[in-house]
Amino acid sequence: MVKHKLWLAALGLMVLAGCSKPDTVGLNLLPGDDAINVDFFDTLTLRTSYMLEDSVRSDARLLYDLQLSNHDFMIGSYVDPIFGATSAELYTQLKPSATFTKDNRSYDSLFLNLAYISSYGDTLVDQTFEVYELTDAMYDTASYYTFNSLAYGDKVGEITFNVHTLKDSIPTSDTTKIAPRMRIRLSDVLGQKIFDEAGTYLNDINNFKNQVKGFCIKPAASSNGSIITFDAKTSASSMVFYYTDPNTPGTDSLPFYFYSSDGTIARFSHFVHDYSAFDFNNPATDKAYVQTMGGIKTKVEIPFIENLNQLGPIAINKAELVINIEPGTATSDLPANSELNLYAIDSTGKVQTIPDLTRSSTLFGGSLANSQYRFNIAQFLQQILFNKRKNYGMFLRVRTPVSFQTPNRVVMVGGDPSLPLRMKLQITYTKLKP
Repeated sequence: MVKHKLWLAALGLMVLAGCSKPDTVGLNLLPGDDAINVDFFDTLTLRTSYMLEDSVRSDARLLYDLQLSNHDFMIGSYVDPIFGATSAELYTQLKPSATFTKDNRSYDSLFLNLAYISSYGDTLVDQTFEVYELTDAMYDTASYYTFNSLAYGDKVGEITFNVHTLKDSIPTSDTTKIAPRMRIRLSDVLGQKIFDEAGTYLNDINNFKNQVKGFCIKPAASSNGSIITFDAKTSASSMVFYYTDPNTPGTDSLPFYFYSSDGTIARFSHFVHDYSAFDFNNPATDKAYVQTMGGIKTKVEIPFIENLNQLGPIAINKAELVINIEPGTATSDLPANSELNLYAIDSTGKVQTIPDLTRSSTLFGGSLANSQYRFNIAQFLQQILFNKRKNYGMFLRVRTPVSFQTPNRVVMVGGDPSLPLRMKLQITYTKLKP
């Protein structure tokens, strides 16, 4: 993968002349006689570079294997003023909730329901989603990535809508309300086909997905506005087959679900990013970027951390990587990620868990607060100083599977020492007796 680098820091050497006595944070970790030897500084050089993410898995099998309760998916497209155009498509199987026979019954209609969670982007414009029946098979045991796609045939459904209409609960005939959802009328040709062949495969739940291979739900090519997050796990997300039965009053229905607790429904997301409007190689810009959906990650390097050994033996009591959001880049329509993750990098460029996270996820940090992210990495740095770990830097990114279930992105201030909000590493340390 081609990496696009932007060196953002100008310091060539570590500056320790500005050391000062810290407040009492962390002093309870020190021997009493050593408290007078505590120092603090935040002038280490930080270098950041950004690059495209490696391949990101986006299939439901991963969620099942991790035993996660969250089964969200995204559909839509929007144009980001910084990163350019991004789109999200869903490929999914459906599974009937029960067996069905057509004896003495007649077909009525077919609808696709998607349970609404949230939107990301411009909610004022109308958007169009399209539904296609797959011609390629899907497999619930397979791994699918954000770059994968499947062949599909004719369009079997379409809806033009405004996000504001999805946010409202839906009144029913008896004045009660149901949760917000998108409701797409599907082709009667498809519905009648399912009804006519009910005796062939609707009497066998597991056989249905081999006959109706699945669907692609995607934004129309000319549709830009927002990416919408839906919930696959709720029964509100379903294809509903309506029919009439002379033995029962009114219209009966048969739901087909996106989710099954046994993991036998395949589903994955396909994302496309158009970076033609985004400059990967502008040295005048001091920024760090993280984008989900298989987008962009940032590498953070501390090139002179080993120079701390010139101080003699020290114990790092606290080390906080402080990262500020670039003012004006997070808006109500495009909010920043609520949480980022920081990973160590090994000699092959792969990610490793930082030891501070293993010790305590709460103390490790990473949540957004006051337009800022903070990570505590004292143990990680101490391992480098004690030669228990090589210094290959860190990746700032969003963890999988959150990275394919949320559309957020964030622009952060880099490490240029002239910037008041620059990325910095705040270290509190103690000089040890030789």
